[in-house]
Amino acid sequence: MTRLLSIITLVLALALFPPAVLAVVSNNAVPGEFTYPIKRGLEDVIYAIASLNPNTKALFAKARSDRRFQEITVLLTQGKEVSKVLNELIEQTQAAANEISKVKNPAEEEKLISQLLESITKYDAGLAQVRQTEHQSNNQPTTPASLSPTAAPLLSPAPTPQASVPPVPGSGELEPAPESGLGSGSVPESGSELEPQISPSTVPSITPPSTTPTPSSVPPAQLLPPADSSSGNNDSDIDKTRNKLQKIKKQLQQQQQYKNTDLNKAQDKENKKDDKEKKNQQEQDKDKKDKKK
Repeated sequence: MTRLLSIITLVLALALFPPAVLAVVSNNAVPGEFTYPIKRGLEDVIYAIASLNPNTKALFAKARSDRRFQEITVLLTQGKEVSKVLNELIEQTQAAANEISKVKNPAEEEKLISQLLESITKYDAGLAQVRQTEHQSNNQPTTPASLSPTAAPLLSPAPTPQASVPPVPGSGELEPAPESGLGSGSVPESGSELEPQISPSTVPSITPPSTTPTPSSVPPAQLLPPADSSSGNNDSDIDKTRNKLQKIKKQLQQQQQYKNTDLNKAQDKENKKDDKEKKNQQEQDKDKKDKKK
């Protein structure tokens, strides 16, 4: 008998070991990973089992929406598109609210409503923080190292060349020979040309550079482009998701208010019943005392 139980235990362990490993491996998977379908498949199996009881079904429906929010957080950190998971978050949060309304135990229903309201508040705060972070990063300007103002180079005026004028025939005046390395009285060889000597004119006065900043060739600072092309789509989807979550939250608060009103009415009715019974008992006791007298 002991041997048979050992064999059965071994068979069950071997049969349950692969699903257990898959559950652990795929627990933190996000859309796009190869283990994510395994995670969703296991969720569907557990949800089907939990649906046998309204309380457990509502509780697991809330847990599924918590998982979708965790996946959204990871995907946003990786800069990926999250529109599909955001839609699933809305659908599963609404499904959780619907399942909670089917719970017959008022105390358990009140507890589940409070838990789901806390989760929705957490979802909205997380999405708002991500939205603000992306907005700040997209509007942060970059400051290149070469953006510092540079002084424009000052151009000194070039000396004005003054060419020598050849003597006019018959005038009797000779142009002085240019000073060169040929020495006085030397005659240039035939075929060679004398380069005109440029005598500098009067040195122009150089005015100091004005304090007016000169335009630089460096382009102005550019804004950082979005990290991902899907950033704009995510922003729009996040805003829509937050609005729909607020509607679900308002629905739950109204449901909670109605339940509290019903509970108060029931409590008042019970209190009145107790008071009436107590009053009747007091009258009966008084009648008994009067009869004894």
